[in-house]
Amino acid sequence: MKICSFSNFLLLAAAFGLAALAAPAAGTRKVVEDFESYTSDEQIAKAWYKPHHGAPVRQAVEKTLVGGGKQSLKVAYATTKEAATHYSPFCRVAKWDLSGCDTLQFWLKPDGSGRQLTVELNIADKAGRNIHDLWSYKYVPEKGDTAARTVSVPFAKLVQNTRFADSKDVSPVFKPEAVIEVAFYIGGRNDEPGEGVYCFDEPVAVATP
Repeated sequence: MKICSFSNFLLLAAAFGLAALAAPAAGTRKVVEDFESYTSDEQIAKAWYKPHHGAPVRQAVEKTLVGGGKQSLKVAYATTKEAATHYSPFCRVAKWDLSGCDTLQFWLKPDGSGRQLTVELNIADKAGRNIHDLWSYKYVPEKGDTAARTVSVPFAKLVQNTRFADSKDVSPVFKPEAVIEVAFYIGGRNDEPGEGVYCFDEPVAVATP
C-alpha cells in the first residue's frame, strides 16, 4: 500500500475542502513574564496579586536567585492543615495569545519542602469574557531537593476544572489563544503544612520539537 506524504495529504485536503490542523512551529516562543520591569516589592505584589482565598503569601523582587535577566519573583508562603488555607495562591490577570505553542515553561527554585505546585490557566469564552474556565497541572518537587530547574507544563496534560465556572459555555478543549490569567498554588491537600519560599522566573510559552 502506498503511503500518502504530508504534502499530498494537504493537496487532498484542499481538494476535498478539509480543514488541516497546522502543527506548532518548533522554536516558537512567547513571553508571559520576565519580572524585569518591577522596581519594588509593592509593584510586583500588585501585578502578581494574592486572591481573596487561600493562605498568605508575600511577594518580593529577588535579585540573587534568578533564572534569567537580573531579577525574579520570590514568594514566601505559610500553609496550614485547614481546608481553606492548605495552599497559598498568587496570580496575574492579563491577555496572552499563546497560539502556536504547546507548552508553558518556567524557572523554579523550590525550598526543599516537597510541597505541591499547581499551575492554572484561565481561558476566556468565545466573547472574550472571564467565565472561570480553568485548566490546571500539578507538579511535585522531591522533598529535600532545592535545585533550580525548568518546569514544563504541556497543554495536552492540562486538566479542566469547571467547578467554579460562571457559565456552562466552557470550552471542550484548551485554547492557548484565549489565556487571560496565570495562577500558581503552593501546597497540596496532603502536604505537611508550614512556611517556605519558592522563586519563579521566565514563564514562557513554547512549541516543543
